[in-house]
Amino acid sequence: MSRLHLNPLRRVGELAVRIVKRPPRDPRAPRDPRQPRTDRVQISGFAQHMDRLRRLPPVRVNHVAQVRRDIATGTYETPDKLDKAIDGLLTDLD
Repeated sequence: MSRLHLNPLRRVGELAVRIVKRPPRDPRAPRDPRQPRTDRVQISGFAQHMDRLRRLPPVRVNHVAQVRRDIATGTYETPDKLDKAIDGLLTDLD
């Protein structure tokens, strides 16, 4: 039975991946036809999370600043905005 060797983490694009390779086979030894000839790539949970974060849309800094000003002055919560928020919540619950 052959053992797998783990290479150190490598960066591919924005993801950190770990390449799993089989050790070199002695060319004189007969090859087991049941043994696959493929390598595997394992992507860590952290790398998957970072990829999801990278795909998020950019923060609209001007919009965030305006909302903060509206909250500070007490003009953010209007009946129209509350109705829209409630409609969105009810839609998400369906």
